[in-house]
Amino acid sequence: MRLARCRVGRTIGFGVAFAVAVVLAGCANTVPPSPASSSTIVPSASTSPSATPAAQSPPRTVSVAPTGVDPDPGLLELVPVAEAGAVLTYDALTTASVAGEPSLARDVSYLAVGLARLRDAPADDPNLAIVNVVRLRDPGSAGDEQWFRDWRDTYDGAACAPAGGIARHAETEVDGLAVFIAACANDAFTYHVRVADGVAVLSLTSVGPADIGRRIVEKLRQ
Repeated sequence: MRLARCRVGRTIGFGVAFAVAVVLAGCANTVPPSPASSSTIVPSASTSPSATPAAQSPPRTVSVAPTGVDPDPGLLELVPVAEAGAVLTYDALTTASVAGEPSLARDVSYLAVGLARLRDAPADDPNLAIVNVVRLRDPGSAGDEQWFRDWRDTYDGAACAPAGGIARHAETEVDGLAVFIAACANDAFTYHVRVADGVAVLSLTSVGPADIGRRIVEKLRQ
């Protein structure tokens, strides 16, 4: 299903658009603490600490919850950029900066931030999408509707602030996935989708007439 498009005003500058990549740090400040998690989903790429029980028992691996937010570029594999005609570059510095926000760790265990550009686009191409993927520490509690609504509202407010504020909200569905959209006053858009069976949240800030964020979301599959 194709998403409805709404265009307003002019495209905001590249530098201003890239600055909203750190909006996740702001989101964390409005996210209410979630109950302690009974189990934590850890990406397979991570190494869990090991505990050695009594000598008669073989060593076993014990999964423990991370104490902070860890960068995980593998989360960007959840984003269908190639199918959208774009390329995605992982931003290690921005990811590390956002992951260092202490309050984010209440509900998020892993994070990746990247920049999507159209394939073979010239250096001065105005089209880009800032891609944020977070893996929830406890999808059962942090993934509830109120949490997700607070996340979207704070993210959208910060992302649209340099683009004239929020002009309107919309909601649609792509392959059974609920997609939440905010249109900024000056031709930028945000998109939010729960992916990986609700374990992760994909948030995009899309700038430019090509609307790379919309293209990416339209290629998502359950």
